Amino acid sequence: MSSLNRPRVESVDLLRGLVMILMLLDHTRSGWNEGTGLDPLDLVNGSPALFLTRWVTHFCAPVFVLLTGLSASLARSGSLKLLRRGATLIALELLVVSILWGRVFFLGSVLFQVIWAIGFGLVVLAGLKRLGHLGAALVGIAIIAGHNALPNLTFDNSVFQLLWALMHQHQSVVIAGFTFEVLYPALPWAGVLALGYGLGGLYLGVPGGDNGDTPGAQARRRTVLAVGGAVAVLAFFVLRHLNGYGDPRPWRGRSSGGQASTLLTFLDLLKVEKYPPSLDYLLMTLGPALLSLAAFDGLKPSRNNLLTVLGRNALFYYFVHLLVLAVVLVAADGVLVVVGVEHEFGALPFRFDLGYTYLVWALLLPVLYGLCRAWENRKRKT
Repeated sequence: MSSLNRPRVESVDLLRGLVMILMLLDHTRSGWNEGTGLDPLDLVNGSPALFLTRWVTHFCAPVFVLLTGLSASLARSGSLKLLRRGATLIALELLVVSILWGRVFFLGSVLFQVIWAIGFGLVVLAGLKRLGHLGAALVGIAIIAGHNALPNLTFDNSVFQLLWALMHQHQSVVIAGFTFEVLYPALPWAGVLALGYGLGGLYLGVPGGDNGDTPGAQARRRTVLAVGGAVAVLAFFVLRHLNGYGDPRPWRGRSSGGQASTLLTFLDLLKVEKYPPSLDYLLMTLGPALLSLAAFDGLKPSRNNLLTVLGRNALFYYFVHLLVLAVVLVAADGVLVVVGVEHEFGALPFRFDLGYTYLVWALLLPVLYGLCRAWENRKRKT
């Protein structure tokens, strides 16, 4: 997401590229298996394989948002630049991304997803950055830890309802016939972005960052990231085991065929709330993200490495992968119509099971890699 002429932090690109691959898997599954009508996290009617396919992609949004904050810090973005970029992302969400998801602004429907939340977070960060890296990190941690204490509220005035939903509540709000569907309430995601910005201090505190820091400084950074990640993972298991504060949905012991099932019980423990992201959800995902940053720190992959290419062009990849998936879905619908298979347009029937999801995912990945390489080459020539 940065300019090509600025030194990159390879560990950030590697991790961002990894979540881009997982995001493609998630959106391929959601489009390719939509006709099943089955919640992929349903442990009663679904399968562990379907559950884990969905669960592993839970890492995408938190890591993407965290690394956006970290990248803003590494780029030393000023407040005005953050404001402009945030406003641009919000506009792109409402006017472009919503259309790619089948919602058209001028036809009375709009969708608020991760790009909107990032845009809002950057606007907040424009003021929050004055607190410095440590101050921003502490504010981010406070929001992440405390937002679960906020209640879900119902207002008589639908405008107030929309404002509350945009900040905290996953909800569809209808005003004068116009539907505002909020999947990503902005407040908790702004906390994740602020934490990411705070992490920048671990890199900028050393001249040259990942491209020229001393072994001692790199070791200290790895230690902080590894310890922070381990503490987050441990806190997740402790809070989730207690079944109290941290997630609105308690886990319970589960059985299979009349017998207690350790696997299903463990999967139920991992089934935490994403909309809005609960404290347990963010601990579960951000902990491994910090551990991954520590593990990737100091690696020097080739310039054409799959992960780094996708990580360097993440925003381009995000928009293009939605367009490519839409084209593939329409083409599959057309084939089904030709062969006489009755189905709802845009929802492939159940016979396209999980194996086909992984097949389509594997086929589309090199296509998107090639598009990102071509985009990067074009930028280099201009």
